[in-house]
Amino acid sequence: MGELYLDMGQVGGAEKRLAVLRKICRTGCEEYEELKLEIEKYWKANSLTAINLVIGKTMALGKARPVVSQKVGLRGGFVIKNGGDLAFHLEKVYWPKKLRALFDVSTHLYKGRKAIVRYDSGNATYVHSNFTTGSYDQVVDFYKKQLGPPISTSTREVVRFAQPQLENPTTVWKSYFADSNTFATLEIRKYDDARGNFPDTRTGVVLLYSSNASPVFPELSS
Repeated sequence: MGELYLDMGQVGGAEKRLAVLRKICRTGCEEYEELKLEIEKYWKANSLTAINLVIGKTMALGKARPVVSQKVGLRGGFVIKNGGDLAFHLEKVYWPKKLRALFDVSTHLYKGRKAIVRYDSGNATYVHSNFTTGSYDQVVDFYKKQLGPPISTSTREVVRFAQPQLENPTTVWKSYFADSNTFATLEIRKYDDARGNFPDTRTGVVLLYSSNASPVFPELSS
């Protein structure tokens, strides 16, 4: 069934079947490994080729961590963990003029056009930036003009406290780097459910992350 989804170009459906196999085949099985390989082939065949994906005008993966002089909370700028090998920075994002108002948000995490950036061993591996929920289509259209059609569009389900489940449209682009056999992924969700627990339905989120990167949350608590 997962391979049929891939033949239909519905990679999201194939990944859901892979998740089912992962639960069934707790110690691994041939069917799981075969479908996983086919999904990887699909990503490689349909991804952009060695395109540096960015948030805003310049924020890209791999950039060096800014130099800081003291340990303060995230509201002051950054959090350092694991002796400095892991760090989270709150950084300003420079969006094109027509998008600035969409990313001028006010959450309990930060205010303004910013992003939370995760640094592993001194290099950016994961970026989390919020926009107003009603701007989802405008943000997606902006990236379509920049990058072309997305590699995947799907609808996630998010759970709200004492309320019905909510559909969460999600759009994804990937860029494949053959020399390192890695992907960079740009993901846009209408509702920010990347924090864990219950989603923030007031804001959507743009996520930029590298292969095998760990997310900002839940390692960084709200």
